Amino acid sequence: MDLFSLRRQVVHNGAIVRGEGPWEVLTTPEQWAYALELPAASDTPTSPLVVRFDVTVTKGAVGVAALGHDGSILFEDECVPADGRMVIEHVLPLGYRSIVFRNRAAGGVCSSALIESVQTREATANEVRPEIVIDPGVFAPYKPWTGTTPAGYTTGWLGVRTRADVLAYSAECLAAYNRERLEVPDLLDSENVLDWVPLLEAVNAARHTFVMIALGAGWGRWLSVGAFASEQTGREYRLVGVEAEPQHFEWMERHFHENNLKREWSRLICAAASGRSGTCWFQVGNAAAWYGQSIVSDDEVAQAGTDGAQVASEIEHMGIRLRRVRAVDMEEIIGDLGIVDYIHLDIQGSELDVLSARPDLLQARVKMINIGTHSERIERRLRQYFGALGWTCRYDVPLKTKVLIRCGGEASREVEFGDGVQVWRNVTLKSEISR
Repeated sequence: MDLFSLRRQVVHNGAIVRGEGPWEVLTTPEQWAYALELPAASDTPTSPLVVRFDVTVTKGAVGVAALGHDGSILFEDECVPADGRMVIEHVLPLGYRSIVFRNRAAGGVCSSALIESVQTREATANEVRPEIVIDPGVFAPYKPWTGTTPAGYTTGWLGVRTRADVLAYSAECLAAYNRERLEVPDLLDSENVLDWVPLLEAVNAARHTFVMIALGAGWGRWLSVGAFASEQTGREYRLVGVEAEPQHFEWMERHFHENNLKREWSRLICAAASGRSGTCWFQVGNAAAWYGQSIVSDDEVAQAGTDGAQVASEIEHMGIRLRRVRAVDMEEIIGDLGIVDYIHLDIQGSELDVLSARPDLLQARVKMINIGTHSERIERRLRQYFGALGWTCRYDVPLKTKVLIRCGGEASREVEFGDGVQVWRNVTLKSEISR
């Protein structure tokens, strides 16, 4: 199927394209500048299609994207030389116009890539509308909470109570939350379903003590769920929460106190999860409206020429406050926990850096990992990394994907995911290992 042909190419911005299999593309140095565009054939098929790219980036960083009729980016993958030869597949969204290759490298760097092929095929039904079927048995050990929530709080499915001020709700929501009300929480009404289900699966598979780590723990949302689920099933728990944003960390301490979580069974660390321990620059501020704070590398701060960065503990960089904070690696985080049943990561782009630093530690000590993903490139590399370790992928939802969620015999619900989700199980670590 020849929907996007390299022989119908349009070259942009003075880029150079040469060869005939592979095609070599050399971009201009401007970041985001288009280099090569492949318009869709005029006889565009009406059935859903998958586009497949076979690409090797040899220098810089190249974005491989689909454009809509209005020029918008429908999806984009970033490829770099460290990826090696990449085969990328995407379901083409409605309204596609063309495929483009563009320069994503910063700092006036030209990028180059070898394109072996761009092919299309008919999409399968599951590719067009992916469906996840959840075993209702995962919820069987638990009694859902119903009742009255006091003003200023929300209450979750297991009864965890959360202050409304941890999120910047609309005026209408705040008006509702600032009065006492009856609530019956729903588990399956949002993308959080793939936070709930793997966590409950991990608790159900644990022995007498459930051990959980949350990196980018925020206000402690999923740690508290792990604790409540453990208590409902007669287990003790051991929790480690790592959070670097100072207001979020204060809220986590308050959240633990207000939900009567046992601090002697918990270790809360005000730090950023990193591939190595030490210190790092970390974005802070706007706590209620933003949970996307992340590490900013020393090199990036230096390249921006940020004033006072050599001596300051807090600076402004690209309009965002950065604070010099403690950084902790996986060895320091796990410490003397023994076997860890479940790790939940939401660390805004550092996930591969943290997880790939100590594969030996993951293999020997961790049963399951739930990763919030924030770029297509990281998603691809995580699949390669855990696949090479021999782990089993339990769930895999890419960024900005709509998925049908069905629980047992119930009707399916369409759930839209913003961040991606990957859940991996360590099949080499037997569940009967004692702590």
